[in-house]
Formats: sequence, C-alpha cells, structure tokens
Amino acid sequence: MREDETLQILKQILRSHRIVAGDGEALNEQARFEDLRMDSISMLELITAVEEEFDITFDLDELNIDALTTIGSFVALIDKKVTERVGPE
Repeated sequence: MREDETLQILKQILRSHRIVAGDGEALNEQARFEDLRMDSISMLELITAVEEEFDITFDLDELNIDALTTIGSFVALIDKKVTERVGPE
C-alpha cells in the first residue's frame, strides 16, 4: 500500500470516528498528535479502528509514544504492518 493511500484512509477514520474535530482535511504527515489534542482514549480509538480497517495488529512495543508523534510516523508503521501481512507490492 502506498503512503498517500494510507494517509487518506487514516484521515477518513479520524473523520468518521470523530476523533479529530472538523473535516480532517488539514491533516498531513507532519501533523502532530499532540497538536490535534488527542488524549489517550482518542489514541486507543484510533489504534483500534486502524487495526480493524487494515486487518493488522500492533504489538505494544510498536506503539511507543516517543516514536509515534506525527501522522506520518503512524502512516509508516501502518504500511510496515500491512507489508508484513501481505508482502511487498
């Protein structure tokens, strides 16, 4: 899966689950979760929705809060997990 496709799906998840206020169109790979005012419950909702949407499961050590600071870092992790599941394109 390409990162731009993953980003679009992630934006849709954020909008449909109302995790982030507004339409989410301002979201980009540099957007920081901290700046989006996402609390731990919002992050858990996001992680659960992403796991369901992409049919992946994150290990706890992959969800390091210091490593997942931006939308882009989360997109990269999602793509890594999808590639592990289905193989490279």
